[in-house]
Amino acid sequence: MKQSEAKSQIIRLWLSRPEESRNENETAKFAWKILKERPDLTSFRCVGDRYQIIKSWLMQHI
Repeated sequence: MKQSEAKSQIIRLWLSRPEESRNENETAKFAWKILKERPDLTSFRCVGDRYQIIKSWLMQHI
């Protein structure tokens, strides 16, 4: 999966959560959950830590 595809799918999942549960603390939990439970979404090529990359995507949407 390309990183851009993974990003759009992960953000879509994030935005489907209730607005009150989309906060800075929840970005960390959600990023770990995605890494553990959705390897299909985290198999993209990247330089750096996937957790930090996913968390930064989510932070843009809180």
